[in-house]
Amino acid sequence: MHEVKLLPIRPKPQPGQCLRDFTNLVAQSNGWKNKSMFRRVLGLVDNEIGWEPGSDEYLQNISALSVALGIKDADLKLVFSDYPWQKVAQSVGIGCRRLVHASPRVCLVCIKESHYMKARWRFSLFTHCEIHGEPLADRCSACGSVFSWNQKNRLVCDCGLRLSDMKDNDAHLSLAPSISEDTIIQAAPVLLQVLDAVARPLDSLACSLPVSHIENLDLIRLTDVAAKYMLSASYRQSFTDHAQLMRAEISADDAKAAIVLDKYRSLDLEEKNAKPGEKIRISDVASDIEHLLALTANAKCTSELRVTPRRTNHIEADISNDDLIFQCDTAQLAHLLGLGETDIGKLVRSGLITPLRHLRTTRDMLYDLRGIESSLKFPRSPEHGSTIISFRDIVDTRYMELFGASLADLIVAANSGEVPAYCAKNSQNYSGLAFDRDSLIGYFDARLLRIEKDFTAKEVSLILAVNLDSVQDLVTSGQLYTNHWHNPTNFRDVMVKSCSLSEFLASKFCLNRLSKLFSIRIDKVVKCFEGNGNSVASKAEKGLVVANQLSNGADSLYAYRNYLT
Repeated sequence: MHEVKLLPIRPKPQPGQCLRDFTNLVAQSNGWKNKSMFRRVLGLVDNEIGWEPGSDEYLQNISALSVALGIKDADLKLVFSDYPWQKVAQSVGIGCRRLVHASPRVCLVCIKESHYMKARWRFSLFTHCEIHGEPLADRCSACGSVFSWNQKNRLVCDCGLRLSDMKDNDAHLSLAPSISEDTIIQAAPVLLQVLDAVARPLDSLACSLPVSHIENLDLIRLTDVAAKYMLSASYRQSFTDHAQLMRAEISADDAKAAIVLDKYRSLDLEEKNAKPGEKIRISDVASDIEHLLALTANAKCTSELRVTPRRTNHIEADISNDDLIFQCDTAQLAHLLGLGETDIGKLVRSGLITPLRHLRTTRDMLYDLRGIESSLKFPRSPEHGSTIISFRDIVDTRYMELFGASLADLIVAANSGEVPAYCAKNSQNYSGLAFDRDSLIGYFDARLLRIEKDFTAKEVSLILAVNLDSVQDLVTSGQLYTNHWHNPTNFRDVMVKSCSLSEFLASKFCLNRLSKLFSIRIDKVVKCFEGNGNSVASKAEKGLVVANQLSNGADSLYAYRNYLT
């Protein structure tokens, strides 16, 4: 191959520009109408692999362009290889080719403003412009021909109409044809995983899909259909043409199809009772599909199928005013809210539970729970129009759960200022638990190492989060002290004392719960409370914990957690 010389005109790439579009821009700027010939002269790998982000051929093309443009290879690779959605795990059997469209797709508004094609528009997970919310166009509004990378002019259709002059509502994505029976049967489990994974980075999507289901699947088509259906559900008034997307015809006597339909679709009774051999139709307003696809959209369903990436298995928030980090995994949050782990993942992906960094104000706020007040009966904040759980409330509630109270009850109690109030409202669940807030916090207060109050056996069990049999074991082992008792299975007026903060926290059941709540090993929990209870104050004086948190023992535990990790 002959040596490539510097091109006379060397345009600079724009932020987020598609490499293939930039290559055509370089060719057009230097007078090349035949884009294929230009790429051949430069020695570019001119096939789908060559334009597959992350592939060796893709990086080879960047290197060849750098020579012709006089730009350092490393610098040009930073421009075109540093997109998170371009990183895929090809080792598990899926590459970008399965997620990249062969033809260009553009936002007509962006083209008018910036005159270049963005890299993210090539990926099937993106169906709308992230800036304007407009559907991406893939064909000419005048002649109907699909855009091509080999057009004589990159921003002008071969019919002569400029992309910037096209009407926004005439060049939207074309409707996909009906999905075949085999595709529906094969795609059902994978489609669920695709939709579940689109809230995560693309590399996570690749890693999460099993190889066995990828061999013969057209993921571009599947994600397109999913995205378009989501839009038809969310914007039914504006995009009525999308109503026919999910109308796939399947034989009623096909056992596999019946399983798929029953599991992933909500069909009317008359559809389910179709006679063998008849064709039945999957409704485009099936509640299951609408709910499934809605989980992948943000609250307003504004721009794209792939929402802002959130790690659904680990939610974290910065408490800026206290310099502490609160970490809670799905299981812990599910336990606090009284929901299933699957429900928590759905709430996070749907935007009903938002990490702290997405809130309007960060001070003293942990989670913004929108849309689930009715199920949990949370009070609404008049200031923000949604339920707000403060840092102090969540600290208290995470330790109050040791006393057998639910998060919803405790939030109501904390906001009302009357902790005993929830006891009367829920007497069937919390009979007799009419203790005050200070007594609860007293168990974890570094200054108040002893607390004396009469309890019933059931109350002792609820307070310590152990069963009744374990109460006797704790008393026998000396971890709990009583002033008098009669029958271990039915006794009254039991005096429960925490002999010291450190001894109370050192008990086995408490160590396990603290380890789970703080996500740290038990040995670190033990190390945290070695010595007597006064060690908390002494470590505070040495600056090992936040001194101003010692007014509340629960807060000091969070300071310890921050110190240990």
